[in-house]
Amino acid sequence: MDIGKTLKTEMARIGQKEAKKAVAAPNKRAAELRRLVADLRRRVDHLEKTLKLALTAKAPARKAQEEAGVKAERVWFTGAGVRSLRKRMKLSQKELAALCGVTQKAVSNWETAQGKLTLRAATKNALVGARTMSAKQAKAALGGKKK
Repeated sequence: MDIGKTLKTEMARIGQKEAKKAVAAPNKRAAELRRLVADLRRRVDHLEKTLKLALTAKAPARKAQEEAGVKAERVWFTGAGVRSLRKRMKLSQKELAALCGVTQKAVSNWETAQGKLTLRAATKNALVGARTMSAKQAKAALGGKKK
């Protein structure tokens, strides 16, 4: 029996055992972090699916809001659109202004503007309401507002 060889293998075995002990704690922490990352990925996937469903359900929800009397926030108008609305309703600028609660000059400025109009919420809601009226309904509404 060779004592040198036995000592050498025993030292190698003890060295491996000590190395395993030294690496065990960081390996355990790394495994915990991998589980945490996997859990977070699952949560993000779930949230993305929920968001996608919410966005696709937004259109019917907006329609339900409009039916309940709440005006849609994402409505926009252009100068040409305001002019077309006014012409369709057979109103003058002054009459449309009275219907919306603004001045005739404001209606004139809207009609000559290029691109989307920046309007106050109350004015935008008034225009949205006017958009749903017929010419007869608009004239009837103005009947009460004329001096």
